[in-house]
Amino acid sequence: MLSGGAAPAASASRAPAGRAGRAAAKSRPKGAKRTPEEIEAQTKTLLATIKKNPGLRIEEISKMIGISTKELALPVIKLFESKSISSKGNRRATRYFPK
Repeated sequence: MLSGGAAPAASASRAPAGRAGRAAAKSRPKGAKRTPEEIEAQTKTLLATIKKNPGLRIEEISKMIGISTKELALPVIKLFESKSISSKGNRRATRYFPK
């Protein structure tokens, strides 16, 4: 009975810390648009990561550079449009390669 009561308390105490950590990492308010400079910086970081580590999935890249997969969607599109990267696979199995 004692261990059953301790488990929820541990998970409850971790949840706010995670939210606080993510909030502290962001420099803009929730729902605010990224500036063109932020998007450009993320695009350059993404391309450099793909060049260093070809064949990674977006989830792996996201963890490496600390940018959410959702925020990487636009930089990925920009890199495809400029023909800087290519991909193999579908959906979550998509792997990215430099050209």
